[in-house]
Amino acid sequence: MYVKYRISSNTVTANVISDITGIIGGTITQANQLSAGASGNTIFSGNYPSGTIYTVSFTDDATASVISKKNHANTSYQSYILLSGSTDTTFGVGINATACGLGKDWSSGSTITNSTTGFSDTVLHLKQYIPTADKPEELIIIVTNKSLILIQSNHNTCIGWVDITTNGVVEKYTTSMRTILCNFTTSNAKVPYTYKLLGALSSYGLTNYTKIFNAAPFTSTPDAPIISAISFLAFDENRTPVIIENPALVCNPNAGNYVNFLYGVVSIPPGLLKSKSLYNTSGVNRISFSNFAFVTE
Repeated sequence: MYVKYRISSNTVTANVISDITGIIGGTITQANQLSAGASGNTIFSGNYPSGTIYTVSFTDDATASVISKKNHANTSYQSYILLSGSTDTTFGVGINATACGLGKDWSSGSTITNSTTGFSDTVLHLKQYIPTADKPEELIIIVTNKSLILIQSNHNTCIGWVDITTNGVVEKYTTSMRTILCNFTTSNAKVPYTYKLLGALSSYGLTNYTKIFNAAPFTSTPDAPIISAISFLAFDENRTPVIIENPALVCNPNAGNYVNFLYGVVSIPPGLLKSKSLYNTSGVNRISFSNFAFVTE
């Protein structure tokens, strides 16, 4: 499912938090269920993902909400998404992507633990939707059982909470998280709870694998790059353009550069499509941002 979320001049941050939380949690599935300022122009397309993947754990409409997400491939694995509201005199109302986060655990209120916060200098704010504007303001919200993606192309911003495949590290250390927080503007990701291959660091008394997130002496982790083979526009035997899609991967430098596949995300030729372009492959819609495309179903 994807939503083109559009607001009026009367919309406040509390409306945005309440609306977006409801969309992700599945209690809002059509425009007339939104706040008054957003119901008139917002567009819903597709179906909400089946199964209980997203559950709202906490909501303070004026401040933040926490939404649990089960891994689509193994629902026994659960993580917690933090949405943080913001009002900015320049950019308008909306989501403060810098303060958003992802955690392995949730304690109470808007507090997630074993967690990471968002990316600096990123905004997902909105102003009034004016259809005749050169670039009308809207927030694209993609909700599938594999990923949650937010796109604000007017600010060249796209973040997402995405399920990842397992590998030898994750299979051995089963408490590692199977959902990560991605910044598709800068092509990097945060892996808030995983393991690091340390080797023989005898001065710390550490060998082999150990937990790394916010654990001394390692108080932070560098972002993991999102990588893919660069593809190019091709043509079939009928000279019809073909968009070549390659898997998008996240490479974790903290654990021997092990690689995870990002579910529902593909890499497309750079500069091929404008952001928010919709195209269909094998009967499944995708929405583009930069050199990525996101499955909407």
